[in-house]
Amino acid sequence: MIYPKQPGVYWFLNSKGQVIYVGKAKNLNSRLKSYQFLTEKSPKTIQLIKERKKTKWLTVNSEFEALILEANLIRAYQPQYNILLKNTQQKIYLSFTHEPYPRILKTRGKGDYGPFPSIKKLNFILRILRRIFPFCDQPNSGKPCFYYHLKLCPGVCFNKLTPFEYAKTIRHLKILLKGKTKKLIKTLIKEQKQSVQALNFEQAGIYHHQILALQNLNQYDSGFDYQLPQLTEDKINEQLISLRFILKTNLKLPENYPLTRIEAYDVSNLQGKNPIGSMIVFIQGEKSSSDYRYFKIKSLNTPNDLKMLSEMLQRRIKHLEWGIPNLILIDGGRNQVKVARKIIPWNIPIIGLAKNPDRLVINQKTLTLNSNQPALHLLQQLRNEAHRFSRQQHLRLRTKTLFK
Repeated sequence: MIYPKQPGVYWFLNSKGQVIYVGKAKNLNSRLKSYQFLTEKSPKTIQLIKERKKTKWLTVNSEFEALILEANLIRAYQPQYNILLKNTQQKIYLSFTHEPYPRILKTRGKGDYGPFPSIKKLNFILRILRRIFPFCDQPNSGKPCFYYHLKLCPGVCFNKLTPFEYAKTIRHLKILLKGKTKKLIKTLIKEQKQSVQALNFEQAGIYHHQILALQNLNQYDSGFDYQLPQLTEDKINEQLISLRFILKTNLKLPENYPLTRIEAYDVSNLQGKNPIGSMIVFIQGEKSSSDYRYFKIKSLNTPNDLKMLSEMLQRRIKHLEWGIPNLILIDGGRNQVKVARKIIPWNIPIIGLAKNPDRLVINQKTLTLNSNQPALHLLQQLRNEAHRFSRQQHLRLRTKTLFK
């Protein structure tokens, strides 16, 4: 079989359709064909090839993109053989320190971004990042560093920039490491226009250089801004993996954070009359109707969704026998999520899904997710089911009241 001769990522599926290995290549054709001619295969590699039933791939524009995408896919899917074949040494990650002038560190075992296949490949990524967004290895050292003389450091080493100014560079680096290249280009175009309007043409020229450099990295159409490509046909598993990746990216949760029990909440009423709160439950990504509960709101009968939500959640947390969820979804925006955070005593993520258009509220941020993203489909199912159940119970109560 002839594969594309472009850079990209590839993955192997077993007989159950599960992802067992993710890799990247400068030339997909050469890399994938090489598996037929490996002369010195380790026992684990031999077993990997035996279990492989299907090979899939995705082309990208550069080796840089392939490395970033491979790291994000491994982190999201945790393929069995990526773990087994690398267990002789701890995985390599990239981390940012929490300082006025953050430093970029290479770490083993865990970190903010990665894992990366080797120190060599990570250094390759850092060289590209530094050319686009110069950063400093020795902040506050009191004198210009080696990279400053090469115009690859903005002068943080001798406080040429304030922490506030340098924070923008760090923010751009983090966006790029997440693979959100298209979003970053849009941000830079906006900042370039603002610099031109302020007659700061030197800064506008810097933004122009950065935009061109990023466009050379990201010329393929699909992109992967806040979205990983779907690797399997297992719809439920893909949704959970996609949601787990978003939680990891925004809340620093572990890659294998459990999403066994997800609860979603909604309130239904007609101008405050016959108010009903609903709690629906998904177990392992599927409806668990026997765990659904509804709450007749007792404290008020005037329109106030926030107070109704507050009463429902205060009553919910008293029922420990129902179990503690791994994630709570609120039908609503920042105000609803804020109310829930004040009431829920458990150390679990609480997110919201606002309407028109659907937007994810997470960690005090509002994100617009790609309409094809599996995580969004799961959250919409949860929200819609909570709304359906609360409305069903509200109409039942209205009918009962009407015929009293």
